[in-house]
Amino acid sequence: MSYSCYNTITIICHHISFADEIDNIILELYNSKETCDYKEYNDYETIQIIKKGKRGVVFNLTGEWQPDYEWLTYLLDKCPNCLIKNEWYQVDGRSGVWVGSVDNTGDKDIKDIQWDDIPLEGKHVIFT
Repeated sequence: MSYSCYNTITIICHHISFADEIDNIILELYNSKETCDYKEYNDYETIQIIKKGKRGVVFNLTGEWQPDYEWLTYLLDKCPNCLIKNEWYQVDGRSGVWVGSVDNTGDKDIKDIQWDDIPLEGKHVIFT
C-alpha cells in the first residue's frame, strides 16, 4: 500500500545577494515542468507556496511514500547559498526533518532525522 507524504519545505538564503536562487527555483516549480532539470518533478501531486519573502520561501508539496531525498539534494545543488529544510509526515505516522546546506568549502552538510509519530487516524481519535 502506498501512502502520501506531506512535506513543508523552507528555503532561506544566507544573504540577500543570493535571493535569485530562490526565484529561479520558484520559476522552475511553476513554469517549467516540461523543461525542469529534475526528471521526477511530474510525480508530485501538489505544490503550494505558503510564504514568500525577499530571502526565503515556504511551500507545501505532496508526494508518494517518503520524502524525495534525491530532489532535495537537487535543490541544494541549485541553491548552494541557501539552507533547505523539509519537515514531513506520512499518513501512517512516520515523520521526519531533513536539513541541508553547503559549507564554506563547498561540501554538503545534510542532517536527517526520522521517528514514528501518531498516524493521522490516531490524531483524529485522540483530538476529537
